[in-house]
Amino acid sequence: MNRYQVSIGGKWLHTYLNSDKRFKGRVWVEDIQYAEPSIKRTIETAGDADGGIITRTYREKASVTILFNVLTWDPTARYDAIESIRTLAASGGTILTSNRPNRALFNAVCETYPEITSSKARTDALTMTFSAYAFPYWQDKAEPTPKALTGTNTSMNVTVPGNAPRAKCKVEIIANEKFATSGNNIAGSTVDVTVGSTTLYIVYPFEKNNYCLIDTDANDNLRVRIYNNNTSSKKLLASGISLVLPKSSDKLVAVPGKSNTFKIRANKKVTAKLYARGAWL
Repeated sequence: MNRYQVSIGGKWLHTYLNSDKRFKGRVWVEDIQYAEPSIKRTIETAGDADGGIITRTYREKASVTILFNVLTWDPTARYDAIESIRTLAASGGTILTSNRPNRALFNAVCETYPEITSSKARTDALTMTFSAYAFPYWQDKAEPTPKALTGTNTSMNVTVPGNAPRAKCKVEIIANEKFATSGNNIAGSTVDVTVGSTTLYIVYPFEKNNYCLIDTDANDNLRVRIYNNNTSSKKLLASGISLVLPKSSDKLVAVPGKSNTFKIRANKKVTAKLYARGAWL
């Protein structure tokens, strides 16, 4: 039995090749190495003096390296196995590891593929490295339990697990009533959503039961979509940044380990749910 287990895009590495009898039970995960945070800084010169001024510090990526082996004496079979594992690695996706069972590295890409060389012995470990750039933190694997608000002007405090500087947020809003509009004037059709120190100002002529979904894509860019309802047969009515007023924040962000205000203000009664996923260094 493998001491460690790794899932790449929903497929467990130690059983990935079990359909080929040459490799059943022969892929062995030897170690999992979590890289130190990759920190980048922008530095400007300090005028005539020596030294510099740090103008920006940011975390570039989160990485994990998998050390594994294919236990076969047949070099051709070993090459075949490594080629198949390279194909799996190229797909990237969500990385799960057995020694961080409740965490996941989402939207990871493979940066280092296992090497194929005749000089490597059967006992030499193979390596591959995966990194997440858009959101460079490990996150809770399970979707969080939502926090719900109902009304026209209501709020609560929400604490998100984790120790990262920010956590990704998803908000669902359902219009409980038709919003008042007059011709092309939709000034009375607004919903303001606040999480922590970030706020989005959504403008749309909501009908009763319209469903607004606010989240981010794989590149951590804001998405706003409005559907006719929140059922399996829902139809998209509108989407894009044009639904958001320019004074809005870039996205909704919570700070893990601290109390974050979750607030809704709308012209008519709505029900809003916040899903804030824990984030970890």
